[in-house]
Amino acid sequence: MTGSALKELEDSQSRLLDLVSGIPATDLSRQYHPDLSPLVWHLGHTAFMEAFWIRKTVMGDRRITEPLESLYRPELSPKTRRGVRAGDPEQVLCFASRLYREHLDLLAELQAQRSAHALLQNDYLVQFLAQHNQQHAETVSQVLQQRAKEQNDPQGFPMPSPDREPTRVHELSAQEIWLGSDDSALAYDNERPRHRQKVDAFAIAAAPVSNAQYLAFILDGGYADRRFWSVEGWNWRTESARTLPDSWCRTGPEDICCMAPSGPEPVQGTDSVTGLAFYEAEAYARYADARLPCEVEWETAAQRIPDFLASSGRAWEWCANAFYPYPGFQPFPYDGYSQPWFDGKHRSLRGASRFTGAKLRRATFRNFYLPDKRHVFAGARLAYDR
Repeated sequence: MTGSALKELEDSQSRLLDLVSGIPATDLSRQYHPDLSPLVWHLGHTAFMEAFWIRKTVMGDRRITEPLESLYRPELSPKTRRGVRAGDPEQVLCFASRLYREHLDLLAELQAQRSAHALLQNDYLVQFLAQHNQQHAETVSQVLQQRAKEQNDPQGFPMPSPDREPTRVHELSAQEIWLGSDDSALAYDNERPRHRQKVDAFAIAAAPVSNAQYLAFILDGGYADRRFWSVEGWNWRTESARTLPDSWCRTGPEDICCMAPSGPEPVQGTDSVTGLAFYEAEAYARYADARLPCEVEWETAAQRIPDFLASSGRAWEWCANAFYPYPGFQPFPYDGYSQPWFDGKHRSLRGASRFTGAKLRRATFRNFYLPDKRHVFAGARLAYDR
């Protein structure tokens, strides 16, 4: 176990604590969105999961985890009750902070003892926990954005100019690539095993869809034009009555606002649009005479195009395919991370948002959500048949 891995875990713990620092206790316990847990629960859950793997699984000590499983195991705890059941937020934050420190010490002791436990080899468990914390830090940012939408009045920032120019693309020939990862220290189970995959010729946009490009779709009546929407997407559109990305607010004919986790900010025309459901991303692609890429195309581009990953770091990008297991998939280190979501309903996303932790920014990382979810920091990238 390396000191750098422990430092990454410590940094992920500090990030979680920093994100909720100074927030009133009443806000920490509130549920701001039906798909998001209260802030206090995320801190308790991440500390509990560290205890679950370090104390219970590696060391055989169940004293801390057993009384808390019904609260901090997601499958046992309804989101609507998590804030109330967690108890006093200040006590939960103290509990989480104490466990974080203790877990770093326990891992250092296990390192000194040269523990042979399989989960400790190649820093796997430390990397796993740091990634888990970083995923929850991004979710905490989603909660903070929903909180900001509720607590702040939109401000009237000037609308950027809409962009209707053709998208610059990269052309890629038909080829066979290695898809996925066999990195025993970092890769999640849904990234494994690495395998050969053929891909037909295609073109892919050099950057994700920008705010200015998506604004053109809005101003051109894209939300009202049935031609751009799938049957399922149109049903969602009419039932939800959505006409803007989740984070946008119109404050006047020429004014628009983006609600970030920190509060209102201008909509930057060149930045990647976020706050889109899969249905909106799909509709925009049809409006642009394009389509969404499938995962194998996205990963091919990440392998073959210099700086492709650098262009993808502002929005998660919806892919055309459902989330699926790779050939030879084996759940690890437990059944519940990926396997339940291979249901044909969840859609894959690739890339990263501006709130994504550094350890998750890799070409093989796979995100997944139901197609109607728009509280995630998700946008789109265009692809074309060739």
